[in-house]
Formats: sequence, structure tokens, C-alpha cells
Amino acid sequence: MTRTANIRSDPSMAGAVMGQVSAGTTLTVVEINGRWARVSKDEVPLGWINRSLMAAQPSYTGLLPPGLL
Repeated sequence: MTRTANIRSDPSMAGAVMGQVSAGTTLTVVEINGRWARVSKDEVPLGWINRSLMAAQPSYTGLLPPGLL
């Protein structure tokens, strides 16, 4: 997160605010819907955050080719 962000119940500004996350918090994106990302933290679903407030930190979850490490 680039700054404190509201977590919403739905992917819109009309969605109820369910909580907040602080700048620097690492989240996992589980779904994208336009400008919104449904996120979780430590495998616990949180809600929706506007993607403009997120800083990308790509991760790799697949198998590494033999000999890469």
C-alpha cells in the first residue's frame, strides 16, 4: 500500500467501509474488477481496495526450472 486505504465490502466507492490498511502493508490480490482489487492478508479475506492505492510487488508462485537455484 502506498498510503492508508479503506477496505470496502464491494468494488466501488459505494461499498461499505469495513476497515483500513496502513501504508506499507503487504496484501495478496485474489481478484481484479476494473479499478478494484479484492485482497487478503495471511490467507484471510479482507475486501476490496482501489488499485490506485497499491504498489505492485510481483511474486512468483510456480515451479522453478531445474538448475535455476
